[in-house]
Amino acid sequence: MRIHVVGIVRNPSTPNIAVDPYARASYWLTTLLYRRGVEVHYYGHESSTIECTQKYNIVNDKFHQQYFVTEFENSQWNDSNEAQDIFSQNAYNALINHIQEGDIVACMWGEQIPLLKQLPGVKVVDTHIGHLFFCGADYNIFTSTANQHFIYGKYNLDNCRWNDAVIPPICDSIEEFEYKEEKENYILYLARLIEQKGIYIFLDIAKSFPDKNFIIAGQGDLGTITDELPANVTYVGYAGLEKRKELLSNAQAVISATYYMEPFGLTTIEANLSGTPVIKTNWGGYVDYVVDGVTGFRCSSFSEFKNAVNNLHLIDPKKCREFGEQFTAEVLIDKYIKYFNKINKNNWYAD
Repeated sequence: MRIHVVGIVRNPSTPNIAVDPYARASYWLTTLLYRRGVEVHYYGHESSTIECTQKYNIVNDKFHQQYFVTEFENSQWNDSNEAQDIFSQNAYNALINHIQEGDIVACMWGEQIPLLKQLPGVKVVDTHIGHLFFCGADYNIFTSTANQHFIYGKYNLDNCRWNDAVIPPICDSIEEFEYKEEKENYILYLARLIEQKGIYIFLDIAKSFPDKNFIIAGQGDLGTITDELPANVTYVGYAGLEKRKELLSNAQAVISATYYMEPFGLTTIEANLSGTPVIKTNWGGYVDYVVDGVTGFRCSSFSEFKNAVNNLHLIDPKKCREFGEQFTAEVLIDKYIKYFNKINKNNWYAD
């Protein structure tokens, strides 16, 4: 089995960019496939730190600096249609010279797929975390059943989809998190500083609990959210890997009141691996990955969010950790390999 992984355009494939799950997913999938003995070829940024059989640098650092944000202290990551078109064409040009009949091409960003589907004799897999745009691949890996059915309904996909699967994104090693049972007196917001991630709900909750401390960490400009924070709220800025580990392990809980159809919600597992419960909205990937009353709470009204804060003592950190351990990179790579082996078969009846 030969697999070609096409990375993402906006960042190198590396585990070091805490804010970009797509960059981390590209890194871990490629690297762990290689470590498991799979022949894997990577196509992406020259600064990617992946391990693989063969690396093809289809864009360089100058290209990256021309089109994208590279520092996240005060800015969010951005996208560029022009850069994506160039990246996709470069990937196609490199692949056409190296693919063999029956190879698998794993696309980490859906917009690559219309062009790469034209490659002859290969199976193109859409492994895009969110399927924010469904590009018609014959093979699709969704991050949650909620996301899968949302896409099926949105695009009226009513025929059997035997070649699709649900596997969470392979984004983090268990070694990146510290498990703690004793917590400090704060509740955490760890996300982009945008309304869709629930920042205003978080602030309203903080105002309702003046005796508790609340911390905001994330990329973006807080000045676009509020001119003044409540006295019990502290803003600590962008959280890199080490700061993320510290904040998650010491928090009493993580609140993510996401407005949109979250395809997975990585902070859920990041928090659980730290022994920390989560308080989330009650739709999207959270329905799959938050065990209500066991690893956290799912809420659909402000009173439910407040009740969740008042009942955090009911959550056992050990249960959170045990649940999170199902979704580490080391565990999930086996599910990806199993899926790739399945679609590598020649026909339905093959053993």
